[in-house]
This record gives sequence, structure tokens and C-alpha cells, in this order.
Amino acid sequence: MHKIIKFILFVVWITFVIIISGCTFSKPLLSVRIFKEVQQDSITGNVQINKSIYQNQGRGGRQILDNTQFFQNKLLVKEIINSNGIIYQSDLTYKPKDNKAKSIKIEWVNDLDGDFSFVNQWSYPEGIYRDEFGVLLQDGISSDIIETLKDSTGSIAPESLTYYYTLVDTNHLYHTISGESNCYEWVGTDFVDVFQDDKHQIVCKTQTTVGTHSSLVITIDKNDCSSKIELYTISSPSLIVFYGISGNMKIDKKYWKNGILKCEFEFYFVDPAKPDTPIFWKGKIYKKII
Repeated sequence: MHKIIKFILFVVWITFVIIISGCTFSKPLLSVRIFKEVQQDSITGNVQINKSIYQNQGRGGRQILDNTQFFQNKLLVKEIINSNGIIYQSDLTYKPKDNKAKSIKIEWVNDLDGDFSFVNQWSYPEGIYRDEFGVLLQDGISSDIIETLKDSTGSIAPESLTYYYTLVDTNHLYHTISGESNCYEWVGTDFVDVFQDDKHQIVCKTQTTVGTHSSLVITIDKNDCSSKIELYTISSPSLIVFYGISGNMKIDKKYWKNGILKCEFEFYFVDPAKPDTPIFWKGKIYKKII
């Protein structure tokens, strides 16, 4: 009797599994995607892997089916699974100390063409803006000092303008980079620092702003270069780094010999959270090497 009951329960369970499987995998665009979002703890050196399982149905939204967190010192494997089983697999196994971008050969050219007219454009330092009277204001100057220089209309008195502008940074900063990117928390940047590090490599690092928290870092070592994006996000206390996986870079040899980096680049970076949509950053640089 017990065997018959067990057999009936087994048949019911099998039927239920078949029905559920049919509902889940019968849609042609249905897939389940498993990926691991990686973050390295800056203090312990451990890697935190946020393992998320999503159910994608065509162009519809993603539904989180499961979410777990755990720590370990080695990354595993990303898998994309559908009704046919594992259809894609990429080995992401490495140790934290091995985190690095792919090295890319530089293309040296005699005369780099392209539009470098951005070098004629300039901006005031960040935090400088004009008020309703057209007077330049600077964040950080004591309001008490400003008030003593104003006239009855609320504007800086004409006789006080000369002294006032000794307090305000009115330098014209000429742009040294132009480009575009789809990286996180990026609304553009016009300035890049180019310098030689203690390893005799040339490093290019774009400046962040109030609105742009991502910085492109390019390292030039003889005839090779590598790239990464450093994200100083307001939503995380730790620095997030995206390493370059492919791209190209052209450098003008004549300017290089004169201590100026004139180049054109296009780099792509892996984003563990969106493995099918790489981050890109492309543009031009014209900057004296210091």
C-alpha cells in the first residue's frame, strides 16, 4: 500500500515538474542568466561575488529569481543557461593580484589626422559661474567678504571689482581631451593629466568633476598601452575598476618626440554586471607630458 502511495506521489511530482518546465521554457526568447558581479575589498583583499540569477523574457524586464552573496579569493565561471543547457561559458578565473588590463600594441603614425580643434576651447575652473549681473562667482569664498564689496543693487561695486577679482580664480583652462563614453556616472570631461610615473611609463588620467565620477587611466609602456576606468561612485565606499579588454591607440610620433601626447584612442572594458554590453571610451588627447 505504501509503495502504491509513493508511486502515485512520484507520478504527480513528475507531472508537476513537466508542466512547470513547459511554462518556463516554451517561450522562444526565454533564458535564465547567471553572472557574478565582482568587487574586491580594499582592506582585506577578498573578492565579494554577488551572484544573481535573472529570468529574461524577450525585451521584457528582468526578474530576480535568486540572490546570494559570498566571499572567496578566486572568481569562478560565468554561465548563460537556457532550455538547451549551457550555451555560453567564459573563464573568469583569476586571483585579485592578477587584476590587470589587456596590453594593446600602439600604432605610431607620422601625421595624425582628425579634428583637434578642442585645444582652442577653454573653461573656467570648476566652481566658477556668473551671477545675474554677469560677475564671476567662485564657490568657497567667504560670503561675509563678498557682502562688504556689494553696492545697493546687490552687485559687486565697480570700485571693488579689481580687488574682488584677486580673490577669484579666473584662469582660462584650455581643453586637453575630447571624446565620448557610456561608462557609469559620466557626463563628460575636458581635462587630462599626462605624466611619467616611477616606472618610466607614461600615464594619462582624466579629471573627474562634480557630475563625472569615472576616470579613464591609460598607461603607455614603450610600444604597448593598457587602459582601465576608475569609478569613484557616491554609492560605494570602495573604488570600482573596469579593466580594458580591447581597443586601439594611435600616437603622433613627431609630437611625441617633442614631449607632447597627441593621440586618438578607442577602448572597451568588461562590465561584470552587463557582460553582453561592454563599456566604451573613445576620443582624442593633446597634452604636454610632465
